[in-house]
Amino acid sequence: EFNKHLIHFSTCEVYGRTLSSYGLDAADPKNYILDEETTPMIMGAVSAQRWCYACAKQLVERLIYAHGTQNGLKFTIVRPYNWIGPRMDYIPGVDGKDDGQP
Repeated sequence: EFNKHLIHFSTCEVYGRTLSSYGLDAADPKNYILDEETTPMIMGAVSAQRWCYACAKQLVERLIYAHGTQNGLKFTIVRPYNWIGPRMDYIPGVDGKDDGQP
């Protein structure tokens, strides 16, 4: 109706863990390369907050995808890789020395 396009910022955490993280052969590309269409979804323990966060983001992505499929919502999902966090907002000369090291 309003011809809008949703841009949703998610997280790379939605990919979960690779098979190689469970001790399978790390030399075999199928054990460490993630493919959205074929790689099994593997998350860690429920008690680890990282995976609760990943599951919540995964759920929102699935809802957006379903809304897009069923109702024609135009959307883009962005999954940045660790672009914000502790000491990542360091500004040399403002937050400390101007040597480029946080």
